[in-house]
Amino acid sequence: MRVFIKTYGCTLNRADGETMSALVRQGGHSLAASEEDADVVVVNTCTVKLTTENKIMSYLRRLKGQDKKFVIAGCMTVDGSLMGKFNAPMLGPSSLRYVNRAIDDAASGNANYYGVVESKNFLPKAFTPPIARISIGDGCTDRCFFCQSRLARPKLISQSIKSIVLQMENAIKEGCKEIQLSGCDTGAYGLDIGTNLVKLLESAVKVDGDFMIRIGMANPHHIRRMAEGLAEMYGNEKIYRFLHTSVQSGSDKVLKEMARGHDLRDFEDIVSFFRKNVKGIMIETDVIVGYPTETEDDFRKTIGMLEKVRPDIVNLSKFTPRKGTEAAEMKQLPSETIKHRSAKVAALLKAMGLEKNKGYLGKSLRVLITEEGKGRAENYKQVAVRGKARLGDWVDVIITDCTGTTLIGSTE
Repeated sequence: MRVFIKTYGCTLNRADGETMSALVRQGGHSLAASEEDADVVVVNTCTVKLTTENKIMSYLRRLKGQDKKFVIAGCMTVDGSLMGKFNAPMLGPSSLRYVNRAIDDAASGNANYYGVVESKNFLPKAFTPPIARISIGDGCTDRCFFCQSRLARPKLISQSIKSIVLQMENAIKEGCKEIQLSGCDTGAYGLDIGTNLVKLLESAVKVDGDFMIRIGMANPHHIRRMAEGLAEMYGNEKIYRFLHTSVQSGSDKVLKEMARGHDLRDFEDIVSFFRKNVKGIMIETDVIVGYPTETEDDFRKTIGMLEKVRPDIVNLSKFTPRKGTEAAEMKQLPSETIKHRSAKVAALLKAMGLEKNKGYLGKSLRVLITEEGKGRAENYKQVAVRGKARLGDWVDVIITDCTGTTLIGSTE
């Protein structure tokens, strides 16, 4: 059969999609270039944001309306009612090894649910150079009240270092130059198997080849316990000087009401420590505005935190209640309030981003080309590149212009 895999969401989901691609080929099927060419579509879903979920639901309804056979995979399988609603098999995010069974079910009109929670150790991968997306584990150790992903991936299941290193070696042999280590929370890696992120990185950088490692999001309370070791690893030339740690709010009251497991000082101390100890490190974080308990004073504290810390990248989200979470049961703020707060933060971030990027004008950066016409500097800063540059090449780029989010430069 011809199978098309449609993936939504984060790097972890994309890593899962690439694993399913390899398993589909192993199962004797072929990969289709589009849904039109496919006998069965595997829809690898995401449940982090309502806007994304709405897009996925629209896509599923369109497939059903076309009498297309499909499998519902990924985090939206947490909503068990979808299986009956669409009469389609479902594949949980930790049950990838059963993807061919689910495909066979879809083709024959059976709606079974594969929800085994198990390790993805040594599952095959289909890489798409120059980027390799490698899942280092499923789930996390936290129970944030706004997060539905923890319901879909309810348990921390770390892959072994041996399995991850083998995937890296295979990716590099296939021409990958950027290794994205991903997870729900990379900082929690290894707590279930007696190791940690630093030990993983120590093994990862010993792999032969010309490549860069991008470390995925890690929550502050995990970063705090391994800060010195992690800062030392950033000194290795194979690791992007890039730290993504999620704060979500500038109010300690709201952080407690979110059940985040850290306070504002934890986040600020981490940023200060890494900026002091890792030259040129880029800091990314996440902020939610409009959490049900967020007052005007709480919101002002978030603005104040952003102005004080001035992260390099901020992923801004307007709060939307997610089914099955504690926050969904709280009294919600008016949508106009959330919209107004989001717009205010977005304007601040645009101004701060432009100011920061202007500081790069005239500088020469070493850039790894990871997309057509785009690449990443050694601190993972995105650079739009004009001039001759092939995928996977390192090039020297003079920065001539910028936007609030991207540097623009030339190789000539």
